[in-house]
Amino acid sequence: MAILTPEWTLSDANAASLPTIMSTSNGTRIIYGTSDGHVVALDGSHEELWRVKLGGAVSCQPSVDDVPGVGPCILVGSEAGDVACLSE
Repeated sequence: MAILTPEWTLSDANAASLPTIMSTSNGTRIIYGTSDGHVVALDGSHEELWRVKLGGAVSCQPSVDDVPGVGPCILVGSEAGDVACLSE
């Protein structure tokens, strides 16, 4: 049986959701929700690019889709009942 080796770990991420991967013209984004209500995007080097506050904890996995009239968006909901469409 093969043993998995972590390539990197973000120990202070406060992550509450599974991450989602998004490819953009500016590179890869790793997007996840936090227990204090933020949606966070990291770049391919695991550096934080942006952080957006929603109304409550973001414990569901963000979804990436092409929204008509908007383009590629990160769709995410919070435990406070908010739904957001985030685009770069």
